[in-house]
Amino acid sequence: MKKLSLVVLAGAMALLLSSCFTLQSFTLQNGALKRGQSTKALFVVRPFSSVKAAGISVAHQFILIGVNNAADVSATNAIWNVNKNKKFAPKQSMPVSSALAGAIGTDCDSNGFTYSTITGVTWKGFITLNPVNDKQLVSQTVAIQVGLKVKAGAAHHDNVSVIGLTGAWSDDGDGVVNAPDTFLCSGNATTFLFIK
Repeated sequence: MKKLSLVVLAGAMALLLSSCFTLQSFTLQNGALKRGQSTKALFVVRPFSSVKAAGISVAHQFILIGVNNAADVSATNAIWNVNKNKKFAPKQSMPVSSALAGAIGTDCDSNGFTYSTITGVTWKGFITLNPVNDKQLVSQTVAIQVGLKVKAGAAHHDNVSVIGLTGAWSDDGDGVVNAPDTFLCSGNATTFLFIK
């Protein structure tokens, strides 16, 4: 098994307290695959608070999916609201944001989780097309699905760390994901994908 510099994430989930939607669970549809096979990672999130907060209750939602061996596994796509909860923005593709992982900086360093010091992980970010209103419906959930594919040349008998991070992006007004923006991280979790 490949070593991560992140002992803090090894199998633990820490909920970080500030965002539109907070992580409830992070799972893989299939945790053991052969070369060339695919699976789905599922994030289940819910509104963070029953109190409306300016700049937080309506914001773009993001996810980051990270792997410690990008030569073995890659993220392919992300879909918001695969459970089709009519209380929130409808089911839709989440575009890739190549700038997201770097733009977050130290905004996700809190509650024992220090995103900015993570090494040995390749991240891929996805963001909702438009801001999502959480409507303060804390008893409702939204599922976000991310495709994962094992590459043809992946190493046999490898356990690849798969890390999920959720949060909200508050744009500074230029419509571009970049460092002056604010990122509110709401949860993270780690699991492993075994390559047969």
